[in-house]
Amino acid sequence: MKTSSWLPRLIKSRLLCLLVLILKITAAAENHFHLKYEGMVGGNVTFYCPVDDTQELQFLYFQKGDIFVNGYYIGKSVEDTWPNTRLDLNQTTIHMYGLNLSHAGEYTCYIMYINGDPHTIKLHLLVTASFSKPLITQRCEDNGCNVTCASHNGFPKQLITWQMEPDSNEMWKTEVLTDPTTKTLNVSSTGSINCSTGEVNVSCSVGSIISDVISVCAPTTSPSNNHQGIIAVTIPVILMGIVMIGTVICKCKKRMTVKHVATNDHAPEVIPLSGVEAAS
Repeated sequence: MKTSSWLPRLIKSRLLCLLVLILKITAAAENHFHLKYEGMVGGNVTFYCPVDDTQELQFLYFQKGDIFVNGYYIGKSVEDTWPNTRLDLNQTTIHMYGLNLSHAGEYTCYIMYINGDPHTIKLHLLVTASFSKPLITQRCEDNGCNVTCASHNGFPKQLITWQMEPDSNEMWKTEVLTDPTTKTLNVSSTGSINCSTGEVNVSCSVGSIISDVISVCAPTTSPSNNHQGIIAVTIPVILMGIVMIGTVICKCKKRMTVKHVATNDHAPEVIPLSGVEAAS
């Protein structure tokens, strides 16, 4: 009889503890649950605060930490909203425009129904920025060239990857700078290429954005060779010009000689007249 009296109480106590544990786990899961959103600098994003349509809404506040962003309160006008946001109460969404990196972070939907308990929804916004197309510059001296690949205004940090043909094991120095105004990142990578192995085709990439291919350590023609080349081309041209001028002069002289001979052959014959004939 004693066993039958304490056993139900034990089972009841165990079930109560289990129920409390389940509630704690559920509450913890709700507190750590985040709806994740992603946007780009200069773009837009729409946050969704899920609301129970079967209950009458008393207020809906959308905040970043302790900072009020936008929201609704039944029967009242809500002011001091962010100018780049708009609340769509029918869809219970908040539209945010003109994103910048300062908009990234944790947001919270505070929802309260009439005759109900308040509850919260956590949201996380990640804001990214695309890096510009990488540009390679080079400066050559002696038997080597220093090459630099640079890309600007991106976020988050991306590593620069080099592609070389033929392949070469070079040491690269990477630098990352933050723009003080936009907070975006400017990345660059610099290395030295030994030209003893000959010409090298080089390109670089930041993420999926690839630079143009440039030629490094290309053979150059020395000034003496250039002068020799100019002389080699100029002399035949001058000689050809002299020959052409001489040919023209010879042809002109020949024509003048022929014309002079022809004139002498057809000159009229003058017959002197005697005095009598002349008098008549």
